[in-house]
Amino acid sequence: MDQGVAILISAVIAVTSLFITGTFNRRLMRKQHTYQVLEKLNPSERFDEAVSKAAKLISDGRMPRLDCREDEAECDNLDFILNHYEFISAAIVCGDVDEKLVRRVEDGRMRRTYLKFLPYIEDNRELRSDIKMWENLEFLIHRWELQESDQFTNFVDRLIGRPPLANFHNERAEIATSLRDLAARIK
Repeated sequence: MDQGVAILISAVIAVTSLFITGTFNRRLMRKQHTYQVLEKLNPSERFDEAVSKAAKLISDGRMPRLDCREDEAECDNLDFILNHYEFISAAIVCGDVDEKLVRRVEDGRMRRTYLKFLPYIEDNRELRSDIKMWENLEFLIHRWELQESDQFTNFVDRLIGRPPLANFHNERAEIATSLRDLAARIK
C-alpha cells in the first residue's frame, strides 16, 4: 500500500472518530441537561402533594370543571401533574430520557393519571382548540397499554435511541377511542 493512501485512510478514520465522539458527547450533554431541568422544575415535595390531591379527586370520583371558579385550584394541580408527565414523555420521545427507566418507575402513576383524567384532558383540548395538549403523554400511554411490541419495533427503538412515532398522528382518532374505552374500564 502506498504511504499516501495509508495517511489518507488514517485521516478519514480520525475525522470520523472525532465526529462520532462529538455526536455522542452532545447527546449525553442534552440528556444531562434534560434531567437537570426536570429536577429543578418539579421539587419532589410539591409533586408529591399534587399527586395526593389528584388521588383524593380520584377516590372521591370527582372531575374538576374548567368553567367553575371553585375548581380552579384542582385544575391548576392537575395541569401541574399532566405537564410534569408531558415533559417526561417528550423527553422520552426525543430520546433524552430512557423509556424503560421511566416505565419501570412511573408507569402506574402516569397511566392511571392520564386515564382517570381523560375527560379533563379532552375538555382542555376542546376549550383551547389544541389537540396537541399532552400528546406525548397520550402517545406513551397508547404505546404502553395498547400497542403490541414486536422484535422489529424493539430493534428500531434501540437503533434510533427513542420510540418511533410511526403512524401516531394519522391514527389519533382511533387511538383516542381505544383510550376512552380503556379509561372506562379502569377502576
